[in-house]
Amino acid sequence: MNNNLNFIPQFFSELVSLAPRFAVLNRELQTLHVQSHRPEDLITLPLAATQAMHFFNLKEGDLILLNDPSCGGLGPGDLTWITLVQGLVISFRKSHPTSWTTSLKREDEGLRIPPTPLRMDGVINTSILDILCQQGIASCRYKDFKNLILESIELSQIISERVSRALNHQAVILDKNKQKNYFESSRKYFLKKFLDRIHGETRIELPLRTGETLKLKVSCEEVGLKIDLSGTTQGQKLFIPESWTQSAVIAFVMNQVNETELFNQGSFSAINLFKPQQSFLSSKSQNSLSSAQHLGLPTIWSALHFAFYDLLPKSMPAPHDYFPLQLQWHNDESTHEFILPSGTGAFRDKESWPGYLLNRDTPLDLGVFSRSNNFEFLDLHERKLSSQRTSLNGGPGWSLKLKARSDSQIHWFGNNLKFPWKFSKTLIAIEPGEILINGEARDEVIGKADLKADDELILNSGQGAGFVA
Repeated sequence: MNNNLNFIPQFFSELVSLAPRFAVLNRELQTLHVQSHRPEDLITLPLAATQAMHFFNLKEGDLILLNDPSCGGLGPGDLTWITLVQGLVISFRKSHPTSWTTSLKREDEGLRIPPTPLRMDGVINTSILDILCQQGIASCRYKDFKNLILESIELSQIISERVSRALNHQAVILDKNKQKNYFESSRKYFLKKFLDRIHGETRIELPLRTGETLKLKVSCEEVGLKIDLSGTTQGQKLFIPESWTQSAVIAFVMNQVNETELFNQGSFSAINLFKPQQSFLSSKSQNSLSSAQHLGLPTIWSALHFAFYDLLPKSMPAPHDYFPLQLQWHNDESTHEFILPSGTGAFRDKESWPGYLLNRDTPLDLGVFSRSNNFEFLDLHERKLSSQRTSLNGGPGWSLKLKARSDSQIHWFGNNLKFPWKFSKTLIAIEPGEILINGEARDEVIGKADLKADDELILNSGQGAGFVA
């Protein structure tokens, strides 16, 4: 990447230590830069800033709070803040511990906050602050929600001071012509990357266990990369906010050209995304967001991976399982969660407690079972995966065995794709994860079960990417 494309990401790099997830827009509400490790942020953070400016005539130092997905939020677990600094609109996001829900009802999920003024003309609106703190957020494990908000307000002030000081030394960032050239250079940079790597066209159709069908066509043309989701059906149980779909697509595509930081209006414009407004990918449904996060985003990434594997078979790993098994249970004191990731390159590290790492950087916290006092840990071992449907081998995966200490209810999200998967160039053999209770497989994609003391629970992770040409 040349210096002309580096200067804006470098200018805002100082903010990463303060707010690892942020977006900066100019006066015309064009995205100058997005910084985040979360793919959902790429479009939602700029959208949140745009929505705040639409509802309020922001002045320097004003501060808006939201988490509503229709306005660029990600739901109860993420608070999004928007402020104005020397004409730049800055949105940043802070996460806090929440518990997801397998319920599809919005009211079971928690409070959704539309764009709400927390500080205007330098004064904190204590009335709104008190109302928010009284309402709280359902399933929030943060003991003092008010302190969380006050910490974020203080952080916004620090961010404003840092950006103002930097702009006083490098006001060129605000130059409209410089910004225009930056966007044009970014677009050309990505167009070249796409045209150098992607050739041809492919179509994918994914029937889902929740009742929907996702249709996808990918092609690369001189005007940009075309991602066409036309024909995708309306939601039955699955509803994904439109901005989440856009973020998921852009994040995946950028990853295919090894880009991790050049996220702006110009680079985004190199991707032409077509999606039907009356589909589960552009939902304005008021259902809960947990299914969108745990089932919807992995569905989009699965479809894109299959498509790009058809287009780039020599430079991409075979498609894998994007749906880790996600287990949740309750006791009288709290809610507990455990995720068994798909087993890509899994290995054991016997010198580290609790003794297991996945994918070389993901700790597997088995201690959650002893801390919750609901389950006894019996065994965890690798398993080779062999598809009973196609007789192809893959893996490795994981098999976790537990025993219930007492009566309890468990909830889970599983794999949402129907099997087997057959496409124009490959037959993909991936065994989905599964849950077994006393030896009986439970294949619900959104499930719950009542356990009795001494019931045996086995979680088998999915993976097993095999293929035949």
